[in-house]
Amino acid sequence: MLARKPIFWIFAVAVFLGALGLVVQQVVLRSYETLEQQAIEQSTEQVVKALQAEVRQIAIVGNDYASWDEMYDFVRDQNPKFHELNFSELGLREMEIDVVMLVNEAGEEVFSAEQNPGAQTYSLPASQNVRTAVSKNLKNMLRERPPEAGLRLLDLNAGSALFSAHPIIRTDRTGPERGHLIFIRVLRPSTIARMEMVSQLPVGVWRVNDKPPTGLPSQIIAWARNSPFSTDRTALTLSGNDIAGYARLRNLDGSSALILSTVTPRAVYQQGRRTAIYLFACIAALVIFTLITAFVLGRRNQRSESLARANETLYRAVVEQADEGIALLAPESHAILQSNPALARLTGYSTTALHDASVESIIENSSLPLLWNILSAPKQVGGVPCELRLRRVDGALIEVDITANPLTIDGRQLICLMVRDVSQRKQAEAKLLDHQRRLEHLANHDSLTDLPNRLLLNQKLPGILERAAASQSSVAVCYIDVDNFKNINDSSGHDTGDEFLRAIAERLRHVVSSEDLVARISGDEFVVVSMAKEAIVFDAIARRITSHLRAPLVFSGREYSVSVSMGVAVYPTDGSDAADLLRSADIALYRAKERGRDNYQFFAPEMNDRVHQRMQLEQALRVALQEQQISVHYQPVMDLRSQKIAALEALARWRHPEFGDIPPSQFIPIAEESGLIVELGEAVLRQVCHQISTWSYAGLPVVPVSVNVSAQQLQRTNIRERVLAICSEAGINPRLLQVELTESTVMREIDRQIGALEGLRAAGVRISIDDFGTGYSSLSYLKHLPIDHLKIDRSFVRDMTVDANDAAIVSAIISMARSLRLETIAEGVETRQHAMRLASLGCGYAQGYLYSRPVPAAECAKLLVSMGTIPNPVDTGKHQRLIASS
Repeated sequence: MLARKPIFWIFAVAVFLGALGLVVQQVVLRSYETLEQQAIEQSTEQVVKALQAEVRQIAIVGNDYASWDEMYDFVRDQNPKFHELNFSELGLREMEIDVVMLVNEAGEEVFSAEQNPGAQTYSLPASQNVRTAVSKNLKNMLRERPPEAGLRLLDLNAGSALFSAHPIIRTDRTGPERGHLIFIRVLRPSTIARMEMVSQLPVGVWRVNDKPPTGLPSQIIAWARNSPFSTDRTALTLSGNDIAGYARLRNLDGSSALILSTVTPRAVYQQGRRTAIYLFACIAALVIFTLITAFVLGRRNQRSESLARANETLYRAVVEQADEGIALLAPESHAILQSNPALARLTGYSTTALHDASVESIIENSSLPLLWNILSAPKQVGGVPCELRLRRVDGALIEVDITANPLTIDGRQLICLMVRDVSQRKQAEAKLLDHQRRLEHLANHDSLTDLPNRLLLNQKLPGILERAAASQSSVAVCYIDVDNFKNINDSSGHDTGDEFLRAIAERLRHVVSSEDLVARISGDEFVVVSMAKEAIVFDAIARRITSHLRAPLVFSGREYSVSVSMGVAVYPTDGSDAADLLRSADIALYRAKERGRDNYQFFAPEMNDRVHQRMQLEQALRVALQEQQISVHYQPVMDLRSQKIAALEALARWRHPEFGDIPPSQFIPIAEESGLIVELGEAVLRQVCHQISTWSYAGLPVVPVSVNVSAQQLQRTNIRERVLAICSEAGINPRLLQVELTESTVMREIDRQIGALEGLRAAGVRISIDDFGTGYSSLSYLKHLPIDHLKIDRSFVRDMTVDANDAAIVSAIISMARSLRLETIAEGVETRQHAMRLASLGCGYAQGYLYSRPVPAAECAKLLVSMGTIPNPVDTGKHQRLIASS
């Protein structure tokens, strides 16, 4: 029939091949295009995740900064020293922070700084366009979740920027939020380079509002600018060899912000196309071969042998052109009967050397069990790839996928082995996994000490408690704070401070066991978590930690003394979960600091009561300042030569309507810790000025009154302006005021204090140094301070009549003051012997219970009349207003 109707059969074959080509195109190539689309979508998401990693990086740093107590205080006092130390140009450049901004609870800007474009410096404050952009988008910036999950984008003139915004809270998580800390990083070439390193892909970035880059397809530009937001991901075939993926990211207001792009080779599609071609060629060849064979057999049987050779040649051409290694194996011996050039290239052996060799000879020994498994039952595992390690002729090992299929040729059972090289894919996967591990490590560890951070501590501590509960063990949470660390930072610089913290971390690693958890949770605060069967061992652990850390440290030839305060809470007695234990340990740490530092304290329930009482007292003090419950008592200062009152010292007193009299030793420290000391000091100053005015109107003799000024008042206020304003309000001359500062207060920031004190003295206010001899004054500074009096601390005066050392100290202070032309005032004078001895040594003035206890203003007025006063150079009897002249 074939011989009689050749045209019919040729037409039938043509129709069949056309249908076959259509099926191959619609089925095979479409499936490969789907795989290619999925691959480019995954690549696009890798690029987006790389950008998300940038956001997480600045978020980690911002969260650490925002949980500092110093940051919390800075929002309120705006101390320039803080931002000079903590927002240095070097630190911001190292973190690649282009803009830093702090806003308070009301959303008002407190501080901002911006890196100057093209320079290595920062401007204070940030430029107006940056501040306007932040102000406009502030509400959306402070939302917990951004519009694009994991991304925070802000449109600036300098370009699109990433940002993080974190609430500013205290380290111990107490107190209300003080506002938010905002870090902004503009997308720059360095950022794109890191994204390419993390994603292992080429990355393109186009800000939609800018001019499109050269070569960007017009349909992508239209999609970015004009299409509705139905999808934020798309892909576009650039050529037969490349395909590009695009991700559209949005600004906070929902508008198009950035287009991220990446280009990858069309390896999947090209492979599918080649496979389709080969498949079509094979089937077409088979059909044509069958047609020709049938035609020839019908006409000339003698040509059958030559046609068979042509058929074999055709099959060999297809096999030899394949990219995968192909081998035919004998089922019994696993000998390689036939192989293609791709397998020879893969193994490094020649085709001749592979023939009759066992397939086991090219497989690494540890992979042989898997090979035997697929060869023993090819029907059951046929078509399923198995990952093995292939050994090349040079000994190198490469990762391959092997697929085994049963095959019958001329009635002989064989095994067809397909071998595909996947080593490059495995290397790329391993590299991506390594990057992910590094990012996870950075997120969970402190960058300075490499210790676990607060985040990792909060993750691990619940698991430790669960294991302890299961094994009926105890867990100690040791909260450690380095004593006086701020002094080291201030005196030696942050570089030395960082070395100091690294050394402390290293000591902690060595002093505890390898099973214990050591974490750094903030600037100079560490936590050690230890588990033991018996809680009694924790005392020895705490003693060992404090003792080991007490050894001095040496940096750059200078020795630094070390001590720590530590609070210990024990599970399950002091808390049932991680939050309770950390809170209890923090309370115990506070108790250790109260006891003079350089010690450890275990938590006790009464400590919680003390903290509660302190919080109650702080709240009551706030109410007391609002309701004017604070009063002022006065203690006279006597002239030892004339035995008359030369001055008065004003002392704050508090009578609570419920608790009664609360001593200054209780409420003054609370006022200093809570920041109320500024308001308290101003309330006392105002009362004193108005009392002087009242005495003056009454015609009483008036002497100068000294008022204690805290370090916070000097740091956070313009003390000269406040003193003059209150004096003007009361209508008194500033010369009737004396300001008392403790020795440690003056020496804390002496260069700054000198300017503030000179401003006061120029206004007529006299200056006294209180508790002299108990601090750490430098005589070279003392001679430059604008002061009038030195007050000798009562601890030296008390025993000077019986202790030769105290008497020598008092004598030395008086002699030094005389040489500096300063007056001396002795505190704590309680006996006539004290007064006589001080007068003999040349001390000018005395103050103490020998003359009078601190008394209310009404009783003090009687003292001024009964004990007499030293005539004051300012005429106050007629209440002259001399503010203008000062």
